[in-house]
Amino acid sequence: MEKRLALLLFCIAFAVQMYGQNEYVTTDYYAPDSSRHIVSYSSSFCKLHQYTMAIESVIVNNQQTWFLLIWSLNDIPKDAIILLKLFNDDVIELSLSKLYTEEYYALSSSVISSSVVGALNQITTTGTIMGAITKENKYLARFSITPNQLEAITTYGVSKIRISTTGTYEEAKWKRDKLGAFFKIATEDINEYLKIYDKPIIYENF
Repeated sequence: MEKRLALLLFCIAFAVQMYGQNEYVTTDYYAPDSSRHIVSYSSSFCKLHQYTMAIESVIVNNQQTWFLLIWSLNDIPKDAIILLKLFNDDVIELSLSKLYTEEYYALSSSVISSSVVGALNQITTTGTIMGAITKENKYLARFSITPNQLEAITTYGVSKIRISTTGTYEEAKWKRDKLGAFFKIATEDINEYLKIYDKPIIYENF
């Protein structure tokens, strides 16, 4: 079951299915445990371009919980954390809820150029050398967000972020809030979407 869920979540990142009534909600499905999962549109930020982020809302027995989803080809360790510094200088720590990995094969290549200088002009030729096939991983991490953390992030905005890697961390800073604004738009849009779409549960009373 975990493999299927991981595959579904990876597909969300790379093949987004848009809902006509709400362009910011990309996925709405029920898991076999009857939990409802709504995922916002995904976004990456130029200072943190190696990570793609989305907001996920999970509803179980009418109780709503929130997660930050992160997709990356960069290594994400099993004990990863995220540190967010807000514009009021408060620091919020997000803990890893679940980490999924998927293997893929990459073919390395390099481009070479050679030049021949003649009497009248210079001729340049370019070629590509194909390298070895290597096995790589791509990662999907789910970080838990409490309602209080979410309120602080959307109220004050994010000035700095650090994301754990195996060796150290990746970091980005902003003079004006971008990440907090993304949290705010995504969560508000998910909640608006839920007011409009009340999906029947296929597993209910079966």
